[in-house]
Amino acid sequence: MVAIKETSAKGKATPTVPRMLIGKRLAALRERAGLDLQAVADYLGMHAQTVRRLEAAEGGSFKIPNVARVLELYLGDDKEKVAAFLADVNAANSPQWWEVFNKDVVPPYLKRLLSLEEAAETIRGYAPQFIPDLLQTEEYTRAALQAQGIPPETVERRVDLNVLRQQRFHSGEGRRRFLEDKPQVLWLILDETALRRAVGGRQVMRAQLERLIGIAEAWEQKAAKASIRLLVLPHSAGPPLGMGEPCFLFRFRLHNLPDSVVRFTLEGGEYVEKGGIASAYLEALDRTNGRAIGFRDTPAFLREIQRDLWDG
Repeated sequence: MVAIKETSAKGKATPTVPRMLIGKRLAALRERAGLDLQAVADYLGMHAQTVRRLEAAEGGSFKIPNVARVLELYLGDDKEKVAAFLADVNAANSPQWWEVFNKDVVPPYLKRLLSLEEAAETIRGYAPQFIPDLLQTEEYTRAALQAQGIPPETVERRVDLNVLRQQRFHSGEGRRRFLEDKPQVLWLILDETALRRAVGGRQVMRAQLERLIGIAEAWEQKAAKASIRLLVLPHSAGPPLGMGEPCFLFRFRLHNLPDSVVRFTLEGGEYVEKGGIASAYLEALDRTNGRAIGFRDTPAFLREIQRDLWDG
């Protein structure tokens, strides 16, 4: 697992997707009522910033009394709708699956990534140095974490977390409340460097390449449950187009949620939702995709690297 921290222009943490959806719904109700932030604040005796924070889902869990007061203004005496909305708020406030782990395993900044991962319809990414978490074998994850000098007990808990992430992705358990039965697509471009970099030794790398080959072959054969599109950017293609760092772009079909990008640097991970930046990353991914080895030829390319470097 890659260690990241969450940063933004103002250094503020961003909310999980269920809370974002509640905020979007509150904003839609206000707009439908023809009210601006200040009008709502004046009516309820709140600061306009309090109303804005509600709609932005900032500050962690929603305070039910504040939401209830806002809903009384928007929905009036419709107690059934108010009760249903507050039930959704309570659900968004409820503990997520990853909260069974301690903060040293899932610090606050990682919650955002896990939430985006389950709610996105499509996840696209570029991995220049290491195999992405959702594709790693347990041994690869363990070796990558050990190389960072993390205490052994924390390493094992993080391996457990990553195994659970993968299980939820492949089973569809996490995305059901967001996407129902629609398949989720993980579309990744691996740089050849990530396939040649030794993590954990020859045996670990051979098993990791075997897993990647199986994923690539499942897609090429159009296996029924294949939801991972795997490409490789070979060294012969030259440098990536504007993406020297690993990055992931999350796309949604929920309440007009914007595309979200997480990009990784030495300082950690930065989440970006500005339309212009997200569009630039989407364009760069499209262009890099065009220079990568095609789906049909990816399994053979992976086997060649496995044979030349990691067999024996």
